[in-house]
Amino acid sequence: MKWLVAILLVGILVFPSSASAAEKRGGAARLVLLPVSGPFTQGEKLQLAIKLASLLGEKYDLVYGGKVEKFLQKALREENQKADCDLDACYARVAKHFNAELVAALTVSKKQGNDYAVAFNIVNVLEGKSIFAKSGECLSCSIGKLVGLCDVLIPAGE
Repeated sequence: MKWLVAILLVGILVFPSSASAAEKRGGAARLVLLPVSGPFTQGEKLQLAIKLASLLGEKYDLVYGGKVEKFLQKALREENQKADCDLDACYARVAKHFNAELVAALTVSKKQGNDYAVAFNIVNVLEGKSIFAKSGECLSCSIGKLVGLCDVLIPAGE
């Protein structure tokens, strides 16, 4: 299992989205995919991130992976030191850093047992408004069911 996670992690870090992929999509909007949040192992978060990237990469010039996570951690640390800490300002800073106007996030919250609430959002940080939001539940959930739920939350072409 560890070798699979290592291979997948290397794939994300070594093969991030490229300009040629964006050119194929005709100058698609740039979107920063934030790291998956929820009560999972790094390997499970990685599986979800790969699924999200495959779905979102069809429509957007996608930025995701280690470089996003590293910058987000730095931005959150700095924002948390402010008296008027603002998560929206932090996301806007992340988008600006990566020359993007859109930020996407998948949030998974444990309800009870193996039941989870799942929410996916895309926000235009320049306009300060949500452009896509969908949520759902995963009952008696497994990581495989969550990965499959991504297809429902993010239909092709969204």
